[in-house]
Amino acid sequence: MLTKRQIKKGLVKKGFTLFRSNKHLHYRYFLDQSKGTHVQTHLSHGGDGKDVGEDLIAKMARQCRISANNFRGLIDCTVSEEQFRLLLREFLD
Repeated sequence: MLTKRQIKKGLVKKGFTLFRSNKHLHYRYFLDQSKGTHVQTHLSHGGDGKDVGEDLIAKMARQCRISANNFRGLIDCTVSEEQFRLLLREFLD
């Protein structure tokens, strides 16, 4: 199980950029800035220490174009930013 705090910290550590809206925290990762190629996921505001359920982790993973296991690895640093980039390139090609 992951907490919101772990997810926020893990995404930023891997190069995601935070964008705030009224209801959500949006995290974008730019694979190729010149082409505008990016993935995005979001979390609702509040409850940093709150556990995030497996269903939401699976949704965030789909938004990031990776499996739930790879998403967990991205957050707990068993998947590096370079490995994430390779996974994205495979998906986008």
